[in-house]
Amino acid sequence: MSVGDRICHNSELGTIRFVGTIEGKPGQWLGIEWDDPSRGKGDGSINGLRYFQSRSPTGASFLRPSAPSLHFGRTFIAALREKYLEDLHATSIKEAIVLGSSDGAIEVEAVDMNKVRNKFAQLEKLKEVGLENYMISKAGPAGEIKAVCPNIRRLDLSRNLFASWSEIIEIVEQIHALESLTLHYNVFRELSSPLTGSCRSVVHLSLNRTGVTWEQALLIAPAFPSLKRLEIGFNDLSSLDLPVSSNVFTAAPLELLALDGNTLAKWNELVGTIKGISTLHTLMLTTERGQRAAKHPRWSSLVKLHGEPAEEAPSTDTGKLQDRMMTVEVYRLSEIPQNPSHRPQVVFQQTLQVLPNMPIKTLRLKLLKILKAKPATQIRVFVKLRRDADDAGVWGEVDLNLTRQSDLVWWGIENGCHLGVALS
Repeated sequence: MSVGDRICHNSELGTIRFVGTIEGKPGQWLGIEWDDPSRGKGDGSINGLRYFQSRSPTGASFLRPSAPSLHFGRTFIAALREKYLEDLHATSIKEAIVLGSSDGAIEVEAVDMNKVRNKFAQLEKLKEVGLENYMISKAGPAGEIKAVCPNIRRLDLSRNLFASWSEIIEIVEQIHALESLTLHYNVFRELSSPLTGSCRSVVHLSLNRTGVTWEQALLIAPAFPSLKRLEIGFNDLSSLDLPVSSNVFTAAPLELLALDGNTLAKWNELVGTIKGISTLHTLMLTTERGQRAAKHPRWSSLVKLHGEPAEEAPSTDTGKLQDRMMTVEVYRLSEIPQNPSHRPQVVFQQTLQVLPNMPIKTLRLKLLKILKAKPATQIRVFVKLRRDADDAGVWGEVDLNLTRQSDLVWWGIENGCHLGVALS
C-alpha cells in the first residue's frame, strides 16, 4: 500500500492519498479520494488537521487497511480465468439462457453448454477480451500472460485498479498480437520522464476519462511507436500548452487524435501544438455540451433556467451481436484483375452482414454459398480500395491462404466496403 495506489471498496473506486497515523486514533489509516466526488464525508481533513486535499469537499474518506470489502487488486490472469473459465456442469442438469435481444423476456433451454464452456476455456485462442471492472492492478508473474493468452488482438481494461504504467507495459509486451488497448477510467500516477517499453503492435490507445493531461500523453507516446489512433477525451483539458516535440511522434504514424469532451477554447494554440504531427489527418473535438445543444433546441434556455445538469453516464456497449455487425456488398467479377487499375465488369450479387473479426476462411465459405459454388471451387477475393468517396477505387486482393492475422479488419474490410469475387 502506498500513495497513488488504487482501491475498490463496496464497488466504489478510489485512490490512496494518505498512508499513516491520525491524531487521536490508534493504528494505521488510509486516506481515500473517491472517483465519485459525493461518495466521501470530507475533504481530507479531520478535526482541523489536513492529511490530504481532495478535489471535492465530499470526496474523501479514511479507512482501515483491514476494512471489510476493501480490495487492492489482483493479477491479469486471475481475472481472465474468473471470466472465461467455468466449471463443467453435470450433463443431467438442464440449463436455460436468456436471449440478449429479448431484454430478459425470452428464456430458452440450452443444449450441451459444456461445449461452449470448453471453447471459451481455450484461453490461447482468445482474440477479443473485455475485463472491465475486474479489479486488476498488476500483470502478475513474469511470462504468465504470454504463456496463457498470447493472441489477444483487442483488450479492454477499463475501470480497473491500475496505478502504474509499468504494469500496463508488462502486460502489453507479452501480447505481441495486441492492436487495440482501452484503459478508460483508470487513474495512473503521473510520469516524470518518457515511458519506456516496446509496445510496437498497438495501433489504437484509448485513455478517455483517465485524467491524462497533454503533457502526460507526450510522455506516454514513446512506448507506443506504431500508434495510429490516440483518444484522450473527457479529461478536463482546457489547453494544449506544450508543443509536440520533434521526436515524440516521429516513429508513430499518428492519424487520428480524439480530444472529445474537453474544454479546449484556443484554436490557434491547438493548431500550433499539433502541427508537428505530419501524419495526422483526423482531429476530433466534439464536446458533451455541444452534442447536447445540437440535439436539444431548448438546451441553452433550460440551462439558464435550471443550471447545468449532472454529467451523463457514458454510453455502454450492450454487447448485442447485432451492434457489432458490419455490412459489405458482394460483386461477381467478370475476370480476375490483372493489375490494381484493371477494372473488370461487375455484377451485384448480394449484401452480406459479417463480424469484423470473422476469419477470412469463413468469409470464403460464405462467398461460395452466395455464388452457389461447391466448397472445393477455387475463388479469388478482392476488396475495393478508395481514397475518398469520389474515387473509382482499385481492386486489392485478399490472400485466402494467409493463416496469420487473417480476419476481416486486418485486411481493411470495413462497414460498407465492396468485395469482388472471381472464379479462378
